[in-house]
Amino acid sequence: MFSGTPEETPDHSAATCEKSRFTWKQCLWLCLPALVIGAVIRIWVLSAIPEGSYSADSASYFETTRKLLVKHEFIVAHKRRWLYPLVLIPTYFIPPSPVRVIPVIQHIVGLVTIFGIGWIVGHLTRLRALWVPAVTVLFALWPRVLWYEHEILAEGLFLSAFVLLAALAVPAGSLKDRRRLMWFLLAAALMVSLKPHGRGIYLAATVTAVFVAGMPWKWGWKCWAAFAVGAVVIETSGSKSQGNWLLLSSTLPLVQTEGEKWKEYREALKPLVLETRADGPGYAWTQENYKKRLSSSDPSEVSPAWAALTRDRGRFSDVCGTLSREALLTHPVKFAQFVGLKCLIAIRAEYARGNFRPEIFWEKQDVIAGEFWKKNALEMRMMYGLDEAGYAALSAEGRTRQFGAMALLDWVAWNFSVVEADFDEKTRAFSLKARWMGVLALLGLAACMTPRRFGASMILWLSLGLYCATVFAVGDRVPRFIHAVEWVNWVLAAIALDVILCGAWCAVRRILPRNSLSPGDSPPA
Repeated sequence: MFSGTPEETPDHSAATCEKSRFTWKQCLWLCLPALVIGAVIRIWVLSAIPEGSYSADSASYFETTRKLLVKHEFIVAHKRRWLYPLVLIPTYFIPPSPVRVIPVIQHIVGLVTIFGIGWIVGHLTRLRALWVPAVTVLFALWPRVLWYEHEILAEGLFLSAFVLLAALAVPAGSLKDRRRLMWFLLAAALMVSLKPHGRGIYLAATVTAVFVAGMPWKWGWKCWAAFAVGAVVIETSGSKSQGNWLLLSSTLPLVQTEGEKWKEYREALKPLVLETRADGPGYAWTQENYKKRLSSSDPSEVSPAWAALTRDRGRFSDVCGTLSREALLTHPVKFAQFVGLKCLIAIRAEYARGNFRPEIFWEKQDVIAGEFWKKNALEMRMMYGLDEAGYAALSAEGRTRQFGAMALLDWVAWNFSVVEADFDEKTRAFSLKARWMGVLALLGLAACMTPRRFGASMILWLSLGLYCATVFAVGDRVPRFIHAVEWVNWVLAAIALDVILCGAWCAVRRILPRNSLSPGDSPPA
């Protein structure tokens, strides 16, 4: 699948950092430190917390398995289509239980993903002996990556599918090969089959394919078929009924409170709109507090008129759509600022101890499990392979375990984060500060705009931009939304450092006398 075809013919006697041929064997050796470290930390996590994190979203994915095995009905809800619910079905038949099997599978896929990231970095940098190990080790230790491999959600596999997609786009020009292009388009379809909100990346993949491989009518029927698979997946997945409601929650401070169309509902929303405007940019932090209120049928949340509207789903969607689109078109710059802020907040520095400390993990699990045992005890028995008493004993034993790597994970999360952000609920004070990694990522993005790197890196920066724009336009600052594309920032930072060091080497070669360096002196590629 991966080709080691060189992008350029290197001239090792030149006074520049020339890019040499990069093979999969070289990539494997350079990724070896990350693979070893990643395997150790993942085994450590599984030893301390063998059970994956099971949440309400996890239950909605597992619903397909339960209905198939209990009621003999094959149903995949629009919101959870397509692939991940199907992946969970065979885990029921693998001992000891799905809640233990699923995180093992996802951690293994995470290890394989390390190689894909190394492949991408190796083709986008010249000093790959430095940057491939650096970026892959960071990925192997990143707390958010570890957590979403451990949680029973599609996020971990979604990230891996995106890495596969990006790996198929390098080296530069590889998509001109029709077979490679077909696999690239199928990888895009695979990605959106895991998470419908990958539409932005799918669009970026389409633009990249056109830029590199030419206009679609030149692709051939196999590529068109692969593209059609992705289009069908997108059309048949995702909860379309929620779109307008979520967009309204994102645009709420910008909603026009005066107007003839839907006048009564504008008046109903006016106190809420004025309340959100008081937060200013801080609304990017507090959106989640208003999202549920907007969809609640409780009159005390907004008003009796709005509560009645929420019970008429068709009319509710129309009103939300009208008000939100009007706000977006009236204040596009402010809306873009909100979207950008939510993205930066989601990617901010986070500590790992809240997720990986066993006693805290089981405390959170017990809160969720208490509701699930009441509502759907059968599903809990299927997931854990235990009755309620057995689960209680498992939780009690789990709380006695220790995970000694939290200090390391916290150090990694803090020192290599892109931004630092905070919001004081009492004073409503908002702060946002770029970290050194964020500055390097911006420099790397600027380097990617040069003709030499533009096409080769397009799948990364365009996917990052379109994904964040589409997801955070409707979603709030949930960290898992940024998870799939967060690693792109580290690749961009590596590109920036690569450009700086190679530029410095060129300057040294020009300044020093020609005979002071041997003809073959150049930094290792």
